[in-house]
Amino acid sequence: MKLSRSTTQAAQTVFLLVLATVIGYLWKQHVYFLYTAVLLSIGGWLMGQIIPKVLLSIIFYLVLTPLALLSKLIGEKDPMQIRKPTSSLFKEATPLVSKESFKKMW
Repeated sequence: MKLSRSTTQAAQTVFLLVLATVIGYLWKQHVYFLYTAVLLSIGGWLMGQIIPKVLLSIIFYLVLTPLALLSKLIGEKDPMQIRKPTSSLFKEATPLVSKESFKKMW
């Protein structure tokens, strides 16, 4: 499994914080440094698993759902032309350019 750059940087940050707290424990011999190291390692992983899902859910329900409802109310009634099928799905395009537009493009 190949990790993305942001995932690798986040893992490096959590590792560095855990390493710093372990060094703090070795230096001062306070058990609180070890508790902090464990909380940082488990908390970092847990936050990485929960926060993206929560943010995506919030974006979906607060942004995409209202947009879909608005487009359903205001938009075109049959955008895929399901109710009036034609013999062909090909739509003839009218040429919007002329020969002169290719002579001097920029």
